[in-house]
Amino acid sequence: MNDLLRGWLNEQLRSRFHELPGATASFHVPIADGVVSRLIAASLPRNGRIRELSVRALDGDVLKLRVRLAGPALLPAIYVQLRIVEQPRFPQSPVLILRLVSQGLALLAGNALRLFNALPPGITVRDDLVQIDLRALAHQHGFADTLSLLAGLRLSTTAGQLVVDLDVATPVAARGSAVDESA
Repeated sequence: MNDLLRGWLNEQLRSRFHELPGATASFHVPIADGVVSRLIAASLPRNGRIRELSVRALDGDVLKLRVRLAGPALLPAIYVQLRIVEQPRFPQSPVLILRLVSQGLALLAGNALRLFNALPPGITVRDDLVQIDLRALAHQHGFADTLSLLAGLRLSTTAGQLVVDLDVATPVAARGSAVDESA
């Protein structure tokens, strides 16, 4: 991408696409497990309670997580399976809800994570439900303005991939306002 185009795109991001009022776009983005795991790993605090978290997508909107807590060192990895049960609704309720579907000891994982205060702000566990507040996470990572462009988001899974379908829309210019065309 040349510097002129990169500069213009950066300006549009900073200004919430003021030169493209009312634009819409839809994206279908399959993301490989390894990429999802790397993105999560990069966002974990270095001195946080979670040392390692990897994701494996299964068919049927199911995610298998492998979680290693920072301590105690003798604690084995926790494996948890979660099913997507409710999609976020933008802008009213940008919360993704997953249900613990693991059996046996893995059902205790939610309680174990709470006991160790391992969950980052924006992620809560209540009974067998995991709620991920996308607005809170976007704010923590500096994407709050970008999140405001989302008109819709749907997450699903196939074996080895998290599939993100999203709709974006730029703000419509107010009546009577004109886009500055001087350059």
